[in-house]
Amino acid sequence: MRNFKSLCVVVLPMAMMFIMSTTAFAAEESNSSTDYYSIVNSPEWSEMSRVERVAACQLSAEELQSLTTDELVRVVLDYPFFVDAQAFNTEREGFLRVLQESTALQELLNREDKADALMSRYAAIDIEASKVNGDDDFSDLWKLEILLAQPEISDLMDEQQIAETVDIAEETYEDESSDPELYQGGTGVFFQVVNAVESLLMRMISIF
Repeated sequence: MRNFKSLCVVVLPMAMMFIMSTTAFAAEESNSSTDYYSIVNSPEWSEMSRVERVAACQLSAEELQSLTTDELVRVVLDYPFFVDAQAFNTEREGFLRVLQESTALQELLNREDKADALMSRYAAIDIEASKVNGDDDFSDLWKLEILLAQPEISDLMDEQQIAETVDIAEETYEDESSDPELYQGGTGVFFQVVNAVESLLMRMISIF
């Protein structure tokens, strides 16, 4: 396993140059919305204020509780306003804003198996396939990396889970970096967030 501290030194400057694969507002992309967010494709959407749009994208308690944790992860990743997580000075600030506004994310944090579900989705992403198929996996990557580095998730992970997440993050970064023209040098978001979340950084240092 590579020394993640050295990787962070390399990744952080490049991460600051990261440009999202699409600059269009996420809520306007029909292929990134689940059925729960079909409102974004309706004529009413363009007439709504932001407050009204956020309210229209909330799921009821009954809907949330009916979802498996894996399904809930999908709903969280497709939340039209998740893009706001990158609109603040730090991803931590952005995460807290999304958490404040998303009932789906609030429900996910209440699930005991949330870390396993997020890691499973993270590990399942195939960068090479996403380039060929043009799917939403690349968009999911930075969202998952932000989530996995948050103390609400990482503080509940054991050493093996942290080690597995770091391995995936390193492999993912290498895959992204293999095509710098397409991915602007890779995201490296996980390591960027880790350096801003002291509790996870110290745990990782103790492990490696």
